[in-house]
Amino acid sequence: VGDGSGSCVSTGAGPRVGPGNGEVDLNQARSEAMGGERGHASFIAGPGRSHSARTDPSRGEVNGVPRRNTDMSHSLVTTIRDLGRRRGRERRSLAVAEGVRLVEEAQAARIEMRGAVVSPALEGTSRGKSLKVALQGAGVPITELSDRELGELADTEQPQGVIAVIAPRQWTLADIPLGTTAVVVVLDGVQDPGNVGTIARTALGLGAAGLVSLAGTVDLNNSKVLRGSMGALFRLPAPAVEDAVLVAWVQD
Repeated sequence: VGDGSGSCVSTGAGPRVGPGNGEVDLNQARSEAMGGERGHASFIAGPGRSHSARTDPSRGEVNGVPRRNTDMSHSLVTTIRDLGRRRGRERRSLAVAEGVRLVEEAQAARIEMRGAVVSPALEGTSRGKSLKVALQGAGVPITELSDRELGELADTEQPQGVIAVIAPRQWTLADIPLGTTAVVVVLDGVQDPGNVGTIARTALGLGAAGLVSLAGTVDLNNSKVLRGSMGALFRLPAPAVEDAVLVAWVQD
């Protein structure tokens, strides 16, 4: 594959270099790239210079450097894009946690993580480095992207280098602990994601037993709602129900 500097990469034996001028026969390079020996790469670094690199397919490495699993990368990126829509979140029962703080909160609340995409920006701070180590230690599948690629997926203007796909808890009214002094917050047609996130955060902070979302309210797994809640919705029982179901529950 040409890189604009006269170098190329192929599998199998290295491509011929034209006599006297150091030019690479790109047609042969392409042909050999398609039919070369598995687990071996030959690099033409410039006129008359070449070196070979051994690959270890079982470890997914080239010269000891982890190689991106393109199938997993594509699948995770596609999932993240789909979760930007309410229909996608409801169909998959998944959501997106974006940013260091929210991913930390999801881990602390033991929310299941299906995977995460990270970029070099995450390791720009010690906190980001620690989070990446924690994700790896927890066995979360991680896909490395460039800052630009992650920025195209992010919902924020200044992403912090991490987006995780999570399986949020599926709360029901039965999860709300009731007592003689229990307070339950009910959201009826509240549409602003930031406001809903703030209400959830405040409800948890003031000791509410739960939060109930009625029809017409923004999806509680919306990424803006989750960010605004700062992780409160990972801990506060917050079922979404129909009006009649809530009425029957209260009367009961």
